[in-house]
Amino acid sequence: MATVFVYGTLLTGQANWARYLKDKAKLLGKDTTKGIMVSLNYFPAVVTFDPRFGIIHGELYEVDQQVLASLDMLEGYNPNTKTGMYKRVDIKVASGLSEVQAYEFYEKEWCAEKPLIPHGDWLRFLKEQKPNV
Repeated sequence: MATVFVYGTLLTGQANWARYLKDKAKLLGKDTTKGIMVSLNYFPAVVTFDPRFGIIHGELYEVDQQVLASLDMLEGYNPNTKTGMYKRVDIKVASGLSEVQAYEFYEKEWCAEKPLIPHGDWLRFLKEQKPNV
């Protein structure tokens, strides 16, 4: 089993949650970490997990190896070469839970011109983009 921190389309109720986590993984609860989040239009990217930066809001899931492999595919991560669109990294979360992993965007230079999500909350960002919804 592995513990994964999710912060975008894998959050409860979001598009990829139903396909990859609902009824397949155990929600451990909401948590936060620190880093830099940007919008890539349809999904967010954390370009660095670093305690020197702002809060990133998300959820923790306990997943088995099959679910972890499907998340790797979704995120374009190859655990054998440790390359892809995202990379899976060990992070620290506010709750103090140990051995937590998350997906960090690999192409940092590509994100330089993308909109910063300063509050680190993807769901709040979506609401702010569509204030009449």
